[in-house]
Amino acid sequence: GENHIKTARQLGLAFEYYGLWYLSTFGYVYPSLSEEERSSLLARTILRDPLYGRMIHNMMTADIELVNYMNGLSAKTIVRRAGNIRRILKFAADESAREGIALHECRYTAPKI
Repeated sequence: GENHIKTARQLGLAFEYYGLWYLSTFGYVYPSLSEEERSSLLARTILRDPLYGRMIHNMMTADIELVNYMNGLSAKTIVRRAGNIRRILKFAADESAREGIALHECRYTAPKI
């Protein structure tokens, strides 16, 4: 769906060219990688996105409230996206722990709407 392709674009797995969507080189080889290689590369590509990079940077020292990063979105959109964002942040945090990078013992505060 539309949100899947937006996420794939954010993570560098796909791109749009003249109204058509294509897999990036990374997106093309991604399925052939081992689970560990996919986890490692995907966690690093999450940092390329300014929103997730800022969230993860802030997670290093304190709990975060997801709603503070979703300016301009409707209340329903915030609630709908919060779960996916939590999963992506957990993925990055788990990979950081595996790599020995310490993050704050973070709790993701659910949107209060």
